[in-house]
Amino acid sequence: MAAPPGNQRCNDGATGQGLSRYLYFCSYTAMTFLQRLSRYLIGFGIGIMLVWVLFGDREWFAWTPGNRVVSKLTTEHLFIAPKAACQLRCLAIHDTMVKHMVGEMRVNFSASKPRQTPKEYVLYGRVDKSLRAVFQTADTASTLVEISKEGKSCHCP
Repeated sequence: MAAPPGNQRCNDGATGQGLSRYLYFCSYTAMTFLQRLSRYLIGFGIGIMLVWVLFGDREWFAWTPGNRVVSKLTTEHLFIAPKAACQLRCLAIHDTMVKHMVGEMRVNFSASKPRQTPKEYVLYGRVDKSLRAVFQTADTASTLVEISKEGKSCHCP
């Protein structure tokens, strides 16, 4: 079989021999860098739009460790230790607002102790960085152990 029209040499080094005569590697001219880049960006853009359409309503960062801890604390049964109840009264925070408040906090893993039993997580406010809460978690329940705010001291036992 002869080489494809308009080509003198194929990619395999021979004229029309080998795999290239079936796949027609020889019939394409070389693309410039800008052509390759534009085709890549078009494909990437189509992929991004497809992902957005298919998964647009999902929580994008729910898989991160901090968000998993916050999700666990907000969905589990929550107990409030006596010291934390006193601190909540002192800070004028109603105990029904604790789960909502936890959803607005971030986990400080450097101050937390996730390897001990029960696990202990220290959370601080996203907006109000002076708010700090300590939770202990077991398999099915969590306990608010301590809550504090910088600049406000509560004398709780």
